[in-house]
Amino acid sequence: MKYIRLLFYILFISKTIVTWGGENIGGLSFRAYEYSKDERTSLIIPSGNQGVRFKDYLSVSFDLKIREKGEHFGYVCRMIVDNRNSLNLILVNPVNEEPYLCLIKDQQYLGKIHSSATIDIHEWNRIKIELEYKNDTLYVRNNGSLISKEKVTAPDNHSVKVCFGANKLASYTTSDVAPIILKDVQIGLEPGSIKYEWSLEQAVSDTLLQDKFRQMTAFISNPEWIINRNIGKRYLFHPRLFLSRVKISRHVILLQKIVLSNMI
Repeated sequence: MKYIRLLFYILFISKTIVTWGGENIGGLSFRAYEYSKDERTSLIIPSGNQGVRFKDYLSVSFDLKIREKGEHFGYVCRMIVDNRNSLNLILVNPVNEEPYLCLIKDQQYLGKIHSSATIDIHEWNRIKIELEYKNDTLYVRNNGSLISKEKVTAPDNHSVKVCFGANKLASYTTSDVAPIILKDVQIGLEPGSIKYEWSLEQAVSDTLLQDKFRQMTAFISNPEWIINRNIGKRYLFHPRLFLSRVKISRHVILLQKIVLSNMI
């Protein structure tokens, strides 16, 4: 009987490890319409009054999931270029249709985010928005596949504010927040390279969030960190006091062998 109990315990630990290694390990969940306007989540890159400076290329990429519960409408990402143009990724929910993501440049509707394969907005999608001003082209990719290509024009030398969720920036203020979960935000200033990165996997208490390379800070307000949910399930053992996940996996395998050998 004691071996059976031990085996069940091992299976429980194994399931916990799978949870640690799965998609629930982290992310930033945005407070949306279920909260008052002043309590909704905002992530603005960079913090302060300045923008991200770039010349003729910019890429903004992130992992995105839409929560199944909640009002399926609102801003996902708003990119404000040179404080006079905006590129908006918005979640819309038309009557008698499934919710979908669309792009709006200033007041111009650029179209629905779609591809040859069906996009499940309730699963993780890797969105990448690229501005190539030397080619006067905007590219949007989902999970590596090109899903939109539009013409854009602008002079050299730019700055951009990247806003997720709510913001109170002059002329671009919004409290219409889509019910999203966000992680792994990256900004590139040259093709194929990453200049700034925020994984959003670990909870922070500060309103200023340093990027991975410690070159830029983002402003964050009213966050809900996924890692804080069901914390008892994920942290049966405190990661700093116990073994690493890899070592735990090895110990579980060894214990399984011991139990099975004693049961035979």
